[in-house]
Parts: sequence; C-alpha cells; structure tokens
Amino acid sequence: MESVKAEATGKVAKVFDQYINFVSLGANIFSLAQKNAYVALNDPTASDRDVEAAVADIVQGLFSVCATLGQLPVIRCPKGGAAEMVASELDRTLRDHLKSKGNLFAAEMSTAGSGQRQRPLLCLFDRNFDLTAALQHVWSYQPLVHDLLGMRLNRVDIKGETAADAAAPKKSYDLEDNDPFWVQNAVAQFPKVAEEVESELQRYKKAVEALNKHTALGDRDDDMADNTSRLVSAVQSLPELQERKKVIDKHTNI
Repeated sequence: MESVKAEATGKVAKVFDQYINFVSLGANIFSLAQKNAYVALNDPTASDRDVEAAVADIVQGLFSVCATLGQLPVIRCPKGGAAEMVASELDRTLRDHLKSKGNLFAAEMSTAGSGQRQRPLLCLFDRNFDLTAALQHVWSYQPLVHDLLGMRLNRVDIKGETAADAAAPKKSYDLEDNDPFWVQNAVAQFPKVAEEVESELQRYKKAVEALNKHTALGDRDDDMADNTSRLVSAVQSLPELQERKKVIDKHTNI
C-alpha cells in the first residue's frame, strides 16, 4: 500500500512470501510463541470465532514450519478436540497450497512420488492428552532455568541478589546450541551440573598453567627460535581459553 501511495510500484522487482510464524529454539525444537493458546482453545466461555482464530494462528505457524523445512507431512491426530480441528485445517491449507502455481513442496512431491523419499509424520495432540507434563518441576538443569529464572527464547536474565547488585543492570545470557556446556548438561540433574562446572573450571586452570609453563622463555640465544614458536602457539590458543572461561563464568553465575 505504501508503494502505491508513493507511486513507486514500478521500482518493485520481486515480492517474496516469508513464512516466519514460529520461533526456532534449537536444531530439534521450535515454538509457535502463542502464549495463551491453551486458554483460547479450552475456555468454556470462548466464542466459536475466538476458537477459530486460535486454530487459524496455530495452523499458520505449523504451515510456516513445513514451508521452511520443505516437507509435506503425513498428519495424524486423535479424534475430537482441538487437535483434530488443527489437523483438519492444516490439511486443507496444505492441499490448497499444492494447487497453486510454483508451490513450495513441488520438489518434495517429485522425490516422494518416485519412491526416493518418505514423507515425515506429524502427530498432533491436545495438551490435555498429557497435562501433567506441563505442571512437573523436575530436578534437571534446563527445566530449573525455565522455572526459576524465567528463560525465554533461549535467553535468561540474572538479577543481583544484594542491594548493590540490584542497582547494576541485569546480566543476560544466551543458552543455545553453540554453548557446548549447555548442550552436554541441559538434561542433567542439577547436582551433576554443579560438579561439571567445577570440573570445567579445574580443567581450565590446568590448561592455563600448562600454557604458562609452555611459554617460559629460555636464556640462551639458541632458544630464540623455540621461544618464538611457543609464543605463537600460545597466542593462537588464547581465544579458545578465553571462550572457555566465558562459558564457565556464565554457568557459574546461572
């Protein structure tokens, strides 16, 4: 509309559809980021229009995931309830899209039709199917960070505990797949995580001590070439050690 008002439509070369109605939190997990979806689908006072709008939002999110992955799934769900409503609407949306010219799944359908590839299975369940899972507070690292520190979109904000710390700005930490400690210990029991933090700290101290010994300079002139080689090696290893220290400090604070 803005381009029409500015009489600039002639400068538009191409228009792209973006399917971004979801948030990718990791390599194997995503969220539709719909905070009140459960209430909207289960509120006995909700009108049909409100329920249909909530289903439409969920369907658009799931369609965005399928479009991003380039995968046309086989959909399965229990009969009755919100899961079947979402499944039926998603199936209708996918079928309508397949009828359009240049649909996003053309390559997927050609390989699947030739028997070279199997379609993935998408299982949809109502939250009520396993309601207790959302109410449990388990003693492992990732759920504790969610429950106690309010992690959102893989980020956690740490507030100071003392009055002096409270005046300082909050520290924010990202907990993602590029954090090797988080990847290895996210599902570990909390006492085990504390032990691993201490173990990582001790390994870091040993690495620093070994580096200091390795870079000790010799007194003789014929040691010059060896000293230079050691210093170059030390400089190259410093970024890795600094990154390890940042990760250790982050999880120590958390």
